[in-house]
Amino acid sequence: MRDDTNHAPQPRSLLERALGIFTEVREGEGVTALLLTLDIFALLCAYYVIKPVREALIVSVPKGAEYKSYMGAVIAATLFFAVPAYGRFASRLPRNRLIVGVSLFFISNLVFFYFAGLVPALGQGMGALGFALVFFLWVGVFNMMVVAQFWAFAADVYNEEQGKRLFALVGLGASLGSVVGSAVVSWLVSKLGTQSMMLVCAALLGLSAALTQAVHTRETKGGVAPKPKKTLPDKKTAKGGDEGAYSLLLAHRYLILIAIFTVVFTLVNTNGEYILSKLIGEASKAHGATKAEQKDWIAGVYGQFFFYVNAVGVVVQSFLVSRIVKYGGLKLGFFIFPAVALASAVSVVTVPILAVVRVGKTAENATDYSLNNTMRNMLWLPTTRKMKYLAKQAVDSFIVRLGDVGSALAVFVLGDTLALGVRVFAVVNIVLIGVWLYLAREILKENEVMRKKRDSGELADEPEPAA
Repeated sequence: MRDDTNHAPQPRSLLERALGIFTEVREGEGVTALLLTLDIFALLCAYYVIKPVREALIVSVPKGAEYKSYMGAVIAATLFFAVPAYGRFASRLPRNRLIVGVSLFFISNLVFFYFAGLVPALGQGMGALGFALVFFLWVGVFNMMVVAQFWAFAADVYNEEQGKRLFALVGLGASLGSVVGSAVVSWLVSKLGTQSMMLVCAALLGLSAALTQAVHTRETKGGVAPKPKKTLPDKKTAKGGDEGAYSLLLAHRYLILIAIFTVVFTLVNTNGEYILSKLIGEASKAHGATKAEQKDWIAGVYGQFFFYVNAVGVVVQSFLVSRIVKYGGLKLGFFIFPAVALASAVSVVTVPILAVVRVGKTAENATDYSLNNTMRNMLWLPTTRKMKYLAKQAVDSFIVRLGDVGSALAVFVLGDTLALGVRVFAVVNIVLIGVWLYLAREILKENEVMRKKRDSGELADEPEPAA
């Protein structure tokens, strides 16, 4: 990690001047910033290549929207055990070997799914349902874990001052990867077939791992990790010894607040996804006489939806995020997303039709994937290395899925049992957004406390495991 807090102005390269269109990039920062941007670009492109396939498989089966909600609980249960397992590797491996190893594991899974999907029995009846559910589970775990570990790596590479400037640029790579992935998937499917998207995703994931290794090598001057600053360890962490992700998470009020906030905003988002899926599923019956025709229409609607979400997200990430951070900081940026989510929920209560929901959900998701994503990852800049790789993985995977579990319970009680309409889910979201705004205020207070602890030396980075 380079310490450029008091960096004196120096002549910048052509690359750094070009990247300066999006945010302030100082001398010597251009190559790493570009590599990290390309890294998350490949990662998100891989996800959006595979995501419409996942949606088509699950929504096309009977009661697919309900299955999507219930699978959130299954994914959460899987992550509950996966996060501690990941934490054991994260505590023992240097960051480059950890990330490359996890990437190779998921690549092997994709190869397996490719060949499994060629089995005729898995293409119809209960076999098709089973394959759709297993694949939905895998994508949910894969997406949560690889994206969380990338942002932990980025927060480890940059200090707090750099992260506040450069995360907007790195986030642009995520937005562009989402757009490109969602834009080309239909063309790729027409040329290569749906099943081949497994291999395309695997190739992109391999590229991401290679770029991570390149950044690690560049920032550690040949792969030798820098020694941490000689500062006093955090007392709670020291007493906890070699604690796991969950115990570390519970040891700090700041991390607890982030975890609760994550559950709340995820619950709001997942409720909105259910509303959209429910209305799309109902509308598909008027656009196809057969299940296959309905499946094609659903895939097309979701592909178009993802494209518009990501296109708007790119614009916001490119020209607004860095300026919001520069002039308003977290104090402004952290409250914009709940305001957009509130407007979306109110619109559903007022006019609960697909056209209105699509517009509101597009604005909500675009803000989430750009501004909110950048803000949330900036919250981890003042934390220690162990917090980044262990606690962040728990928050960004298992804790996120707890929000999905809450939404699944709401769907079961309000949707299935009481057969209430989508307006009720929107009203629930309005109440939750009120809680969200309170949590945002408390998190900003604790963020300042954490920053002061880092500056004073009360919090210290742990030495990275030897290669």
